[in-house]
Amino acid sequence: MMMKKFLNFKIVRNVPGQLVIRFDTNKNIESEFRKYETLVVIGGNLLDGIKDMQFDYSKNLIGVSYDIKKLEAKKVLAWVQIIIDTLIDNLKFIQNNWQNNSDEVIRKIEYELKKRI
Repeated sequence: MMMKKFLNFKIVRNVPGQLVIRFDTNKNIESEFRKYETLVVIGGNLLDGIKDMQFDYSKNLIGVSYDIKKLEAKKVLAWVQIIIDTLIDNLKFIQNNWQNNSDEVIRKIEYELKKRI
């Protein structure tokens, strides 16, 4: 399953207010990940203090900007892991419903993530 490649990532930049994560894969993740980008951004926005998420598919990177008065890098990284785990746990539901009922998928993922904040 391609989504499992998102389980392995490492921090490539960690400065106050910005965390850059690289997914540990030799393949470009764009084709698989772009489908889930919306859900990752929605998940990121649920955690108070995350300002923005940027995706660089050519380098398999996600940049996360956050408010250093509200969050530490460790919490941001843990939240990214929670988002990925939640997407993987609900992958069949997402795949079966995204095209025809994306609003329901978003509601379910938001509900699951809010339980873990």
